[in-house]
Amino acid sequence: MSATPSTSADWGPEFAQKHNLCIAILLAVLPVLAPWLSGVGQGPQLFVLAVLVVLTGLPHGALDITLLRSVGIRPLALLFSLILYVALAGLVVAGFDYFPAMALSLFLVVAWIHFGLGDTENLVGWRRGGECFVRGGMAIAGPITFYPDETLALFIQLCQPAGCTQVAILTHFFERFVSPFWLVTTALMVGLRLRSAAGRSLPSAARRADFLVAWEMSSLALLFWLWPPLAAFGVYFCVVHSIRHLVALGAARQPHAFGMAARWLWQESWPVLGLTLLLGALLARHWGDGLSPDSLILRLIFVGLAALTMPHMVLTYWWHRRGKPTPGNLFAKVEGGETHIRR
Repeated sequence: MSATPSTSADWGPEFAQKHNLCIAILLAVLPVLAPWLSGVGQGPQLFVLAVLVVLTGLPHGALDITLLRSVGIRPLALLFSLILYVALAGLVVAGFDYFPAMALSLFLVVAWIHFGLGDTENLVGWRRGGECFVRGGMAIAGPITFYPDETLALFIQLCQPAGCTQVAILTHFFERFVSPFWLVTTALMVGLRLRSAAGRSLPSAARRADFLVAWEMSSLALLFWLWPPLAAFGVYFCVVHSIRHLVALGAARQPHAFGMAARWLWQESWPVLGLTLLLGALLARHWGDGLSPDSLILRLIFVGLAALTMPHMVLTYWWHRRGKPTPGNLFAKVEGGETHIRR
């Protein structure tokens, strides 16, 4: 997965292929650990999730400032953009304080869209929308579908007593009406990927890519079925989604040298990462009274992710509108009616 590429060739495509293969192998092994994980409490799961979020989740969003700087906008416009970015994040945090059920609902919808657009291959037409719906819903629909009671308890921890009734209604509605549709669509999209793979020539890279995507969708659904919600979310968000985003950005910035790309990613992300951790400490002080340690860590992780996801998604969409490459293949151009798969 981390083999050093030659200086004359782009390392990104080869690294992405190896990462996808590692994910496929990992998702084949992880379900075996389900019986052991059933005895692990919420505290250890939250600790591991927090570490993974700091290592991969936060850095993949910390590069938003780099995207703003790289378009060559004037310093005053950059400052104004940063103020809007922080203000939007602050509104999300305030929403969880004063309108928790509404803020949670908005976060789930935005995260679903963001994950779907970020992880979906370059497809066209209704298949693109269908796969976005399936892949984006893994981290949201998966826990609610397979662990509705545990997921509701987590949502109540996030929203606290003020939003318990509304959150319960939202979760039950989702479980009854949205989850069955997501499951049926997942089976359909996996079947279509397998049919596409079967129709391609044996040595075709597109054939292998179709098989890997079908395997990833089905095995991720299996993981969310067998693993507790927090643990499965950690694997998906930190190992699958965030690393793909980081690789795409690093390969776009330093396409010929993996080491230079890794160094650039660290140099660009650590100041924002440090600032984010400082703001997290301030929020911990703000929310500390009356919350158990587990509830506080849960709130810091997911309210923090919600606050960053909203401006991150807006910026990614704006970046695409400028014709710039973005993580994920959804917005890549389709030439001559053919789908160009880069995995």
